[in-house]
Amino acid sequence: MVKAARDPAGRAPAAGRTAAAGRTAAAGRAAAAGRTAADPGRRSRLAKIHLARKRLAMTEDSYRDMLQRLTRRRSAAELTIPQLDLVLIEFRRLGFTDDRDGRGGSAGGTGSAGGERASKPAPARAKAPGGQLAASAWAAKMRALWLSGWHLGVVEDPSEAALVAFARRQTHVDLIQWVGPGQATAVIEAIKGWLTREAGVDWSSYHASVGGKRVTYEDPRQRVIEAQWRLLRAMGAAEAPTPRPPEPESAEAADALIRALGERIRQGRETGAEG
Repeated sequence: MVKAARDPAGRAPAAGRTAAAGRTAAAGRAAAAGRTAADPGRRSRLAKIHLARKRLAMTEDSYRDMLQRLTRRRSAAELTIPQLDLVLIEFRRLGFTDDRDGRGGSAGGTGSAGGERASKPAPARAKAPGGQLAASAWAAKMRALWLSGWHLGVVEDPSEAALVAFARRQTHVDLIQWVGPGQATAVIEAIKGWLTREAGVDWSSYHASVGGKRVTYEDPRQRVIEAQWRLLRAMGAAEAPTPRPPEPESAEAADALIRALGERIRQGRETGAEG
């Protein structure tokens, strides 16, 4: 029997190392699959995430960018249960509801994961009572941007009625609940353009190096925080002592910071107006 030759360092031939690496990677994938199969709670969360992505008609790139922004990972299979819960919170903020268990897609729900057929996505033009905006992903984004404008000191009235009036002016549609995705996009871009002109918000993507690879992701909350920080520094506010703003660890922390900085911006402008 002829033994395989080894290199001077005593390592196995390259072919052997490659095969061993392949076996290791396969074992890792199998172990991950085993963990998922053995954990009903994790399986349920993953099922809801995939359902939410389908219902919100989120593209592959947008979905991966959202995972990157929230968890620094680009695959839900790599996430811990707390990270999966964070992704579900973000999906609900964007308008996702899970009617299978009657609790709006709760991360801790026990709804079926594999054997239950996902219901069809809601119609793009969903009705809403009175003059309110329909509950949808684009309506949630419009509300989020409108409130960002309030916290930047640009929007004077943060109410739903004021947002509806703005949307009507942009779309020339009297029944705002019948505004479709195309018209909603025009409203969203109009608000973003307004906040850029009046508050200097930069909506461009971020670029980072992850694992030696260059990735692009979006973080509109952080962009709003950066604009708020610049406004406060221009006011000479003590709340913005450094050139760079903090970077919150979660969406909830970012929202809380945006509200706090927004209150300080409004106070500063009111004081300036009185002076």
